[in-house]
Amino acid sequence: MLSKLLKYEFRDTSRTIPLFYLITLIFAGIVLSAKKVGIEWFTITSSLLLLLLGIAVAIITLAVVVMRFYKNFYSNEGYLMFTLPVKPHVLLASKFLVSFTWLILSYGACIGAFFISMYGFGVSGELKDIVEELERFGLQNIFYAIIPLVILSTLYLLAQIYFAITIANRPAFHGIGVASAFLVFLATNVILQLVEAIFTIFVPFSVNINLMEEVSVSLSSKNMFGFLINSMDGSNPQNIVIGLGGYIFELFMVFILFYVTSQNMKNKVSIK
Repeated sequence: MLSKLLKYEFRDTSRTIPLFYLITLIFAGIVLSAKKVGIEWFTITSSLLLLLLGIAVAIITLAVVVMRFYKNFYSNEGYLMFTLPVKPHVLLASKFLVSFTWLILSYGACIGAFFISMYGFGVSGELKDIVEELERFGLQNIFYAIIPLVILSTLYLLAQIYFAITIANRPAFHGIGVASAFLVFLATNVILQLVEAIFTIFVPFSVNINLMEEVSVSLSSKNMFGFLINSMDGSNPQNIVIGLGGYIFELFMVFILFYVTSQNMKNKVSIK
C-alpha cells in the first residue's frame, strides 16, 4: 500500500513543484547566454535574479509540502484520508518520503543556481581558490560530510513540522486557531535546540581537527566542553573539537517525533 500512496503523492505534487525547477533552468540558461554574449549589466541582473530564485525554490517547496500535509489530513480531505485501509504510520511515511525527495531536489536546484550565479558575477575563480585551499589542508572530503548532515537536518525539520501540525489539531488547541501549529513548532524547536546543545557539548563523541603543522581530522572520544573552556580563557587552541552528540540526538528525535506523530494521528486529533 505504501508504494501506491507514494505513486499518488508523487503524481499529485509533480503538477506544481517541477515547474519551479523549469523556471530556474530557464533563468540559468539566460545567465549563461548573457555571460557568453558579454552583456555585463544584463548578466549581473539575471545572476541576481537566479540567486534569489534558487533560494525561493527551496522555501516554496517546503511551503508546498507542509500545506499539502495539513490539507490532506486536517482539512475536509482528512475525512477521506483517514478512512483509507492504511495505518497512520504508513500515511505519514508516504508524506515523509515524498516531501524529503522534493526538498533534496530543491536543494540541488538552489545549489546549482548559486554556482551559476557566481559564474555570472565573475567570482567562480574565488570559489575554485577556496576548494584548492581546502585540498592544501587535506580537507577536500569535507563536502562528503555535508551531504549526510543535510539529509539529517531535512528529516529533522520535517519531523518537527509534521509533529507540530498534528499536535495543533488536537481538540485542546482548536480554540487558538491556525497560530497553534506555529506556537507548538516554536516551543518544540526551542526545547529540542536546548537539549541538542547539551548533547553537543557534553557527549564524549566528536571530530577533532588538529591545527598543528599538517592539518588532520579524526574522530575523538573527547567532549566539546573542555575546548569551549580553553577558548573562553583566551588560549590559542592547537585543535578544534566539534561535538557530534547533537547529531545523534537529532537522529533519535526523528524516529521519536515520527512515532509520536503517528500515534496522535491514530485517535487523538480531530479534523476541523
